[in-house]
Amino acid sequence: MLKHLTRFSSCFVRGTRFVRREAPQVVIVHGIHTPFLLYALLLRRTLPVRICLVLTDPPGIIRHVDGPLARRLKGLDRRLLRRLTRGFDGVIALTPALAADFAPRVPRLILEGFVNPHLATTAAAHRNPDEIHVAYAGGISTEYGVRNLVEAFRTLPDRRLRLDLYGRGTLDGWVVGQCEADARITHHGILPHDALMPHLRAAQVLVNPRPADQLFVKYSFPSKLLEYLALGVPVVSTRLAGIPDDDLVFLQLTVDDSVSALAQALSLMLSDLEAAESRARRAQQYVVEHKSQAVVGARIAAFLSALETRSGATQRGTRQRGRP
Repeated sequence: MLKHLTRFSSCFVRGTRFVRREAPQVVIVHGIHTPFLLYALLLRRTLPVRICLVLTDPPGIIRHVDGPLARRLKGLDRRLLRRLTRGFDGVIALTPALAADFAPRVPRLILEGFVNPHLATTAAAHRNPDEIHVAYAGGISTEYGVRNLVEAFRTLPDRRLRLDLYGRGTLDGWVVGQCEADARITHHGILPHDALMPHLRAAQVLVNPRPADQLFVKYSFPSKLLEYLALGVPVVSTRLAGIPDDDLVFLQLTVDDSVSALAQALSLMLSDLEAAESRARRAQQYVVEHKSQAVVGARIAAFLSALETRSGATQRGTRQRGRP
């Protein structure tokens, strides 16, 4: 409670001074946090500004470790937040589920992310031409599907195959044991982004193995997917609810979340890498043309401009109806 009060007070004192000085037409709030929402609604009532909410993560997700009291409080918080978000003029959300569940009936723009178009020119790191590399970058944990990926890979008999894992997580110790059991697997740990991209570019296949049956998945979009596609490398992925249809056509999807389904999808892609690489080149061109920073920025600007225009027309209509 104290944290909420101090944050609201800070917004009221410093934020109001800033807004009055800069006179913005739209104020953007990033993330659902009660004091920030309340302050934005106060601004909207007292100053001629529009307010837009950016949703990238869901608040108050109930976990299996939460007790009855925590579950009840989180439920109350979610209901309160939904009431507050209804007062916003627009919402920019990572997935449709985020907008539908936390900002119902608010004008929305769904954006799963954006990519730096310069990724398309990334030079590949040196690789042994006799090896075929399958790579994953992200959290090394069961929740992100790394256990399934390792177990699926180990069922593939081709000795030319290599599995490269980049990242850290709760599954590090287990992965190290798998590396010792199968010399084709390497746990590289964390690399700086600029150092990581050439290694991913040099792989023959990139994998997003995150299981689709977890509650939070419908609210998320793995940012690695857009980077994978921008690199122009074939991608195998589970079918996550947050992946838009226009991205799905460029992926080799698993039929379900099982180890056998992931192994089957890998085998299918590896059986015809030429076709997979052709699809990857089309994917790269698509994301550079439609998901680059400049293009997404223009979409955001147009959305905010429309909010301003819509609200301005509403205000004029209200004044006209109020005339005697």
